[in-house]
Amino acid sequence: MLDQHCPPALPEFDILSDVLETIHLHDAEAVQSSFTAPWEIRISAGTAGFYYVSQGKCRLHLDGSESAAVLCSGDLALVMKTGGHRVRDHSDRRDAPTTHPCTPAIHPERQNPPGVAAGEGTTLVCGRFTVGPEYPNPLLAALPSIVHIRNQGGLFGTWLIDSLRLITQDGEANRPGNRNLLDHFAHLVLAHGVRAHIASLPPKSGMRLKAVVDCKLGPALGLLHSHPEIPWSVASLAREVGMSRASLAASFTHLMGVSPMKYLREYRMLKACNLLRESRASLKDIAARIGYSSEAAFSNAFKHWARTSPGRFRAASIPADSMPLTQSHPSPVSLQGAGSSDIASETKPLS
Repeated sequence: MLDQHCPPALPEFDILSDVLETIHLHDAEAVQSSFTAPWEIRISAGTAGFYYVSQGKCRLHLDGSESAAVLCSGDLALVMKTGGHRVRDHSDRRDAPTTHPCTPAIHPERQNPPGVAAGEGTTLVCGRFTVGPEYPNPLLAALPSIVHIRNQGGLFGTWLIDSLRLITQDGEANRPGNRNLLDHFAHLVLAHGVRAHIASLPPKSGMRLKAVVDCKLGPALGLLHSHPEIPWSVASLAREVGMSRASLAASFTHLMGVSPMKYLREYRMLKACNLLRESRASLKDIAARIGYSSEAAFSNAFKHWARTSPGRFRAASIPADSMPLTQSHPSPVSLQGAGSSDIASETKPLS
């Protein structure tokens, strides 16, 4: 039976959408580019990216790794770990001319290395973006370094290319509203990739991600996400999903890597970050919405978790003179290049 604090359970609550909303994605760029071998794109550390192959094939390498993901026509790859990475033509050679991924370029023919036919071309939709918050949800932290979704052609490929053309029509990259459109575009690609990745996982792989659709833990996660304001205990949560306290605690910790109550504390803080960044809600209201009995209790918990106060976090996230509902905050990462072989970027202050 539900106690006096607990509303009806919501087994159909969309946990993945709620998790994706905690991703603070900004400074997105994207372009469709064609390349003729040999070629290479290099992304310096601190930036995530996505690549959709509309024609040909290529290799995606993470810095520090000898292995590579081979992307074929119709494939989509997400790089969420923000170490450096590079994308290159489908060959085994070690050097190649480097280009900016968000500038269309077709390299002239060169003396091609073994295994690469003269004039062999690849067409990609390339994107890069800065991703936050600095404190990732445990579910998203379980994503592999490269999320590789095969055969994403058809309707998805058509939508991806047509949407990018619409955003960047007439080559006017600085048209009013383009930054916001590109951020939303990149978020849609990310959401599609994560959803497709979870759907493709075998039953016993990617355990933490499969918890979203687990017949027992899925509803438990749904309750924590849909009602963080409730003073949950392991016992009350177990009662709602028809499990024993011990069974829920053991299963949750095994799949998620953290206890139910620790996960709830982390989620409440992520929810607070979104509310501080994207709303004008008072600290007292935010505290009540995420399950804290007072503004002081919330402020102390947030400061311990984020190493800054809620007020300072909000001030760094939203310009005091405008305070829009969806304003990016400065990334804590400064992206530094290393000459012509790197793509250098800087964190820009809010204006």
